Amino acid sequence: MKNFIKLFLLIILLIQFNAQAEVINIVVPVPSGGGLDTMARDLSSILADNGIKSIVSNHPGADGEIARDFVSKTKDNVIMVGGNTHWIVTDFINRRENRYLNNMNIFGPVFISPYTFITSPKGFTSLNDLLQEAKQKPTPCGVVTAKSRLDLLLMNIEYDTKFVPVPYKGTVNVIPDLGGESIKCVYNSVGGLIPLINDGRMRVLGGNQKIAIESYIDKSVFPNIHMYQWVGFAIPTDGNLSNDKKIVDILNTITNQPEKLKSSLDNGYFLATPSKNTKKMLEKELEQLSKIKNFEN
Repeated sequence: MKNFIKLFLLIILLIQFNAQAEVINIVVPVPSGGGLDTMARDLSSILADNGIKSIVSNHPGADGEIARDFVSKTKDNVIMVGGNTHWIVTDFINRRENRYLNNMNIFGPVFISPYTFITSPKGFTSLNDLLQEAKQKPTPCGVVTAKSRLDLLLMNIEYDTKFVPVPYKGTVNVIPDLGGESIKCVYNSVGGLIPLINDGRMRVLGGNQKIAIESYIDKSVFPNIHMYQWVGFAIPTDGNLSNDKKIVDILNTITNQPEKLKSSLDNGYFLATPSKNTKKMLEKELEQLSKIKNFEN
């Protein structure tokens, strides 16, 4: 009888352990709220519809470094939501081998969020006006991500501009300085700026003032610059989910049918064209960044 009770308790413990292990942690490299967080919660709902339990956990900071380290150490039952900013920029600015390309299976792009120049209503009236000044003299421009800073440095190399990236922690901190002496413009993903654009507190240079088109800027102005952030999912190659056909099929389906993540389209994202080779896509972006030889971390 005692052995039977021990066996029964052991079975209960194993069931509880397996139930706990099957809960997937969807990791987001930004605070709650906003596009990536919404995207993660949409994914959680889709997993639930397929009988898979999941939680969403936010690990913001260091341009995705904190989230990625957590994912790399956890390995099993973990999916990271992120973008090319997180996949390649962090390693590049720290001058080290890219660990995403080697250690992550990446599904994407799912959505894109265009980058553009924005000024105050009293600032530049057109993109051409901004470029004319930037070619004649140093022009301070606010940036809130590592990608936007590197994009400006690439523009200086490719198009003989003299943009001076001025880093800020969060878009909200840029607004008081915009249009003053410290910065003349902001270069950033449009997603987080949509409310400010639509209520007239910021002016988009080179594009529509309302959310109605895929790109806020004429791509022909800077044809060699990837002026957008694209987002998708990543799972560790040595983790159990890389061999989980059901999970892989779900992520592939979402990548090819991103409209399933309905709420995300209300956060400044636009449907992306899936890549047949995401790794090669990232390698090309990394090759572009390699033109930047001198920069301060």
